Amino acid sequence: MYGTYSADSALPTAVHWVEALFVGSLGTAIAVLGVALLGLGMLQGRLSLRAAGRVILGIFILFGAPALVRELMDSTRNNAAETSVGVAPAPPPPPRMPVPPPTNSDPYAGAALPQ
Repeated sequence: MYGTYSADSALPTAVHWVEALFVGSLGTAIAVLGVALLGLGMLQGRLSLRAAGRVILGIFILFGAPALVRELMDSTRNNAAETSVGVAPAPPPPPRMPVPPPTNSDPYAGAALPQ
């Protein structure tokens, strides 16, 4: 459906290289410079909160993208496996009924007696 690539194929190698470039030390340095320039612009009154929010959201998306993609890929694989098998999920177990306390349920009965 989506195509499979071998481990030595060019496309996965290129994607992993770009991911390592953006999430590695270069991406971290760019994000630090961006936040520093953002703070400087806000201190001078040249930057609005909306623009600052966009920069911060972009940094979160940039560094969170690999984890988001992995989770989405895992969920699609799991959904495809569940639909292809066609097995219905097991029903939940019945709720446990609480045990009623005994009829003489005095918690202090015999507390002063030696053991």
